[in-house]
Amino acid sequence: MQTYEIDFHNAEGSVCSKKHVDIKTEIIASSPDKPNSITKKIIFRCEDHLHCDVAEMERLAATEELAQRGRKND
Repeated sequence: MQTYEIDFHNAEGSVCSKKHVDIKTEIIASSPDKPNSITKKIIFRCEDHLHCDVAEMERLAATEELAQRGRKND
């Protein structure tokens, strides 16, 4: 299992590069790959994404990741 060191004071939002204003540990439901698992995820929210739920944050993060990959391939 890979571990990361998180700078909680200067972290960017989970879906954008703005400074976070809220940190929450969210429980992610089990997936079809691992039906009996529970996953905890730390989500950093900026002011723009403060009211997004976990599913929306996951979708936005995946979209941002795809965009970053596209920029690397250019």
